[in-house]
Amino acid sequence: WTVSLDDERDFIGKPVLVDQKAKGGLRKFVALVLEGRGVLRGHQKIFDGEREVGEITSGGFSPTLERSIALARVAGDVADQ
Repeated sequence: WTVSLDDERDFIGKPVLVDQKAKGGLRKFVALVLEGRGVLRGHQKIFDGEREVGEITSGGFSPTLERSIALARVAGDVADQ
């Protein structure tokens, strides 16, 4: 998300990123809000059914939202909800 793979500009590592994108191997960051009770913490695994799709990078309780929130790195093919 920080570099453009679509323009003509070349940079170190671009071929690897283009290859990963073509294979669906790039990951993305998503924001999470826990709807039930509990606290989201870093390094907790994220699952879509039985499939492990990512890991929380940071999380904690939000006094403003009065809920647990987190950021997670997940597989690029995970649908946003």
